[in-house]
This record gives sequence, C-alpha cells and structure tokens, in this order.
Amino acid sequence: MQWYYSAGGQQQGPVSQAELEALVSKGTVTAETLVWREGLPNWAAYSTVATSSPAIPGVPATAPVATGQARCAQCGQIFAQDDMVAFENSHICVSCKPLFFQKLKEGAPIGGTALWKQKKRLVAPLDAVFPSRCVKCNAPTDSPQKTRKLYWHHPAVYLALLINLIVYAIIAMCVRKRTTALVSMCDTHRASRRNAIITAWVLVVVGLGSIIGGIAADYGWVAGLGVLLLLGGIIYGIARGRIIYATKIDKERVWLGGCGKDFLAQFPEWSGP
Repeated sequence: MQWYYSAGGQQQGPVSQAELEALVSKGTVTAETLVWREGLPNWAAYSTVATSSPAIPGVPATAPVATGQARCAQCGQIFAQDDMVAFENSHICVSCKPLFFQKLKEGAPIGGTALWKQKKRLVAPLDAVFPSRCVKCNAPTDSPQKTRKLYWHHPAVYLALLINLIVYAIIAMCVRKRTTALVSMCDTHRASRRNAIITAWVLVVVGLGSIIGGIAADYGWVAGLGVLLLLGGIIYGIARGRIIYATKIDKERVWLGGCGKDFLAQFPEWSGP
C-alpha cells in the first residue's frame, strides 16, 4: 500500500505503510496531516483514515470510540450517536449533515476535509490542501493550485513600533509563525486580483513620480498628493492583492481570513476553542 501526504504545501511520497508509520512516530505526519492512497475518494486528515498506525502524539490515530458514540464520516470527530444522523453504515454529526448530503446529492467525494469554518474565518491544519474550488466564490477550478506562504505573529509585537520600525521588523521576523496552503482561484477572481495588483503599482509609480516632481519644482501640494497616492497604492495592493491571510497560527492549525462566504459554507462549524 502506497501513501502520499502533504508537507510544506507540497505532495510527498509515495511511502509504504511502514514508512508512513515511521513518519507518524517522528511527528512528521500528525493527526491533521492530509494523506491519500489508492482507493480513497479524496485527501483526508490522517486521523480519519488511519487504521493500524501508531498513536499520534497528542491525538491517537485510532482513538477508541466508546459505547454509544460514533465517528462522523465527514469530519472524523467523535460524537454521541444520539446526536448524529445514521446513514447506511455511517454516522454524520449535526454540523456536517448539510455538507454531507449536499456532496451525496452532487456525487462529490465523501470524507473528512480537515477544514472548518468559524464565522468569517476558515480553520485549517498547517500546510493545508484546499479543495479544487475557488477560495472566493467556490466555483470549480481546473487551474493548478498555488502555494501561499502565510505568516502571523501575536498582536502585542506591534507595540515594538513605539520604539521604531526597524526594531519591530527584527522582532516580527524572529517570533512570527509560518505555514503554507494550497489554494485555487477561478479565472474571474484571478483576473480581478491581477488588475488590482496592476492598479496598485500604477498608483505607487505615479505617487513616487509626483513626490520627486513636486520636490524638484517646489510644489508642495504635488508632493503631498504623491504621498497620498503612494500610500493608497500600497494599502490597495495589500487589501486587494492578497488571496488569504492568517489571523492566528498555533502548533496545529491556522485561522484564515479572505475566504468567500460560499466557499466557507461547505465546511462544518468549528467546535474547538
């Protein structure tokens, strides 16, 4: 049996069952790591498909299911059977019920996605692989997924700006956490992002030109307008050019902003802290 797993936003493998178990023991593969092998309909969190592998540090891969409980066929979490919907030989939790039956109706692959929604944010494991759907509008995509590097540091680090920008930059570089995500965008939103980036660069270039020209001609208002255009271009480029962004990263998961409402709607509600 040959396995593939996600690490650093890239597909790794194939590895044998024994090699995969060794990776689990080393902590390279965790409960949230997305894995796939022939016969599985889709990539899924390791904890939802492992059968005989060793325990994962912190979260056993084969966590025992007590009497009266069952593992949700969609998200892989354990709930009381009385609080779940039975379907054939599977059980589905209340949060996953709409998504499960929507997938069943559309003929889409059934299985754990290791992705959840929390209000306007997406909760994902580190180095997550998103579904091949536009992260903005949820339209199916054919283009290859792109690896996005994500960084985050605690908001308290911004206090270093009271000292100066250089001190803040050094501290932020040292303490920031990082991860990656494989995401997709439809042609429409990809074109919209490209146009936004072009617009931002035009504003920056015109702003710089206005600043230089205004200073050279001793026109203060022109230089001032240039500063506004420069700052506006930078802010506009950041706001419209980024696809997703991290609002929090811990040892196991990342909380992401920037995902569209329709994209978030397909995932179950996050029940963690």
